[in-house]
Amino acid sequence: MDTVAYAINAFRHYAEDATGRASDDLTMPNPLIYYYLNMFRQSESAKLARQLGNVGQSAGTIQTIPCLELVEVDVVESPFVPATGCYFLKGKHPIPTMLEGLPIQVTTVAPDCKNCDKEIREFTYVPWPNFQYAVNSRIEAQNNSLYYTIKNYGSKTDIYIYTNSKYDSLKAVALTLIPKNPIEVTNFPKCGEDVSRPCSYLTDKFIIDPEIESQVFQLTLQSIQNSRNGNPRFDVFNNTLPDAYAPGLKR
Repeated sequence: MDTVAYAINAFRHYAEDATGRASDDLTMPNPLIYYYLNMFRQSESAKLARQLGNVGQSAGTIQTIPCLELVEVDVVESPFVPATGCYFLKGKHPIPTMLEGLPIQVTTVAPDCKNCDKEIREFTYVPWPNFQYAVNSRIEAQNNSLYYTIKNYGSKTDIYIYTNSKYDSLKAVALTLIPKNPIEVTNFPKCGEDVSRPCSYLTDKFIIDPEIESQVFQLTLQSIQNSRNGNPRFDVFNNTLPDAYAPGLKR
């Protein structure tokens, strides 16, 4: 599916086929449909990933941020004071919330890494409280490895990168992850870009694995019907909202 508007329109056709009634009779404003589609896409994507036993096989849910710009971190914001020649860097922007809690992979951006011999180097995850023990290990290979950690501030999640003198030229990393909301990745600012928001959520990209599409539609329809039957006079999203309906969507 290409966009939120396309997904909503496809769901309306599904609802008509499933119920034999015009979708408008079910009182389904676009924001309400999108709310349920997005919620069940997240839950069913997580189930699919667990069933496969390898999140890397769930192609429709995995996305990549090809270039997350890094900025220097003040010592007071670091979990400990790094050794001479070592550095703590932080993603310029908070990263999207992830289904699995951590990225699948964090790597260097090849052109940005002068000492990577044109290869991509992977960072190893270390929990925030354990950082000083990992990098102060007596094993030299551990001391010279590339590490990353995650820290949550309420609804915001920041990624921190630890590098040594060999990789002191790093200015960006790439992330592969399964986001709770793929739109956050679609709208995520790449290196050199500023944060921007589209004029309407209806034009955002919307990705659903073909394997779970029917289940997502079914759960969405059931939830909307239950909501309507439970309180038929209450419209969760007022239909008079500017984007309750959109050009090209059935009204």
